[in-house]
Amino acid sequence: MSEETLGFSNENTEQHTEADLMMSHASVIDKVVEREELSRQIEAFLSSGGKISSIDPNVMADPPKKPENRYGSHPI
Repeated sequence: MSEETLGFSNENTEQHTEADLMMSHASVIDKVVEREELSRQIEAFLSSGGKISSIDPNVMADPPKKPENRYGSHPI
């Protein structure tokens, strides 16, 4: 079976590819703009006396809790 038999044409495929590239290009531009804005905010923070500290990668915000034994805790 050919693509035309299945309802696909080369024109339609090329249009989708071009549209996908345009969307991909737009998202790349958006990410670049966001990175530049973040860099400006970081520079402003550091120039106003702010300090950035690093945290070890193995540190967790919420350490795991000990499991609770709730067996039989509900009234009959």
